[in-house]
Amino acid sequence: MNTQRVVVFLDLLGFSNLVLERPPSDVVVIYDKLYLSLVETMIKLLGKKLCDAVNNKKSIDHDSHTRLLDSYVQLANDIQSGKFSFSKFSETTEDALPLNVMIVSDGLIIYTNSLGSYQEEFSAIETMIIAIRDLMVRMFDIGIYMRGAISIGEFIIDLDRNVYFGKAFIEAVRDESRQNWIGCILGKSVEDRLGEYALVTRLRNRPIRQGFSKFGRLNQYHICQYNVPIKPNNTENRWIVNWAGGVSSSKLIAKVEKSIENMKEHQEAHAAKWLHTLEYFKWYSGTKYYELNPGFKSSDEKLA
Repeated sequence: MNTQRVVVFLDLLGFSNLVLERPPSDVVVIYDKLYLSLVETMIKLLGKKLCDAVNNKKSIDHDSHTRLLDSYVQLANDIQSGKFSFSKFSETTEDALPLNVMIVSDGLIIYTNSLGSYQEEFSAIETMIIAIRDLMVRMFDIGIYMRGAISIGEFIIDLDRNVYFGKAFIEAVRDESRQNWIGCILGKSVEDRLGEYALVTRLRNRPIRQGFSKFGRLNQYHICQYNVPIKPNNTENRWIVNWAGGVSSSKLIAKVEKSIENMKEHQEAHAAKWLHTLEYFKWYSGTKYYELNPGFKSSDEKLA
């Protein structure tokens, strides 16, 4: 049995207090916003696939893509009108993205189908990172903040027993809990794949623009190296999902900075977390694209 998967664990920050202090109906609204953000993320990724196909003069199945977009629009309408069905969500998303979603209280778990070849692994890594980056930006924009980690490796799913476990999941959970900011790091298991990814795609020489997934290859707008704040008062130079790279408009940039400043003032006990997040955002805003990192290391070079 092949149990290799890419898995991400995301903690919805402040969610426990919300559950304790607010009525269940308010909590359900948060879940609806989360699912709506997931649908919007998938619509964006699907739209990117269509645009890339047109730009590269590739043939596309117009009817199938139109049906898929219609399904997403219907899903969004169902969520907003209170007619959300998780089974329908799963069926629709499976057609476009090889991602599965599970929410347990304040924990969001997203994982891929089982992987075989290195092409499938690289495709899954690209898809997950691009989707998570976009999701984090969308959630931040509506006031839901997440911290997480992405891993690849053994993740066993036994649907008959409703059991989920594996080394990749443990790595993601442990990496998530060590951070002290709003962000998402790549586990060492994913970092190890980046060297292989660079060698195959020749990122530093002749880039293969399309990448392995339908959403294109990774670049510094998706991931970069950063000195991640680690509890209690340390930092580690790690590869991260560069969610700030998904904030494209000056208006949204100003909103993000204002939101962080406001939360820092009203959550004094967690001030360090917000301060670290603001530092990251300002670091990215003041950094040139080519300065983010010197390029992915090839497999014969040690990752920083």
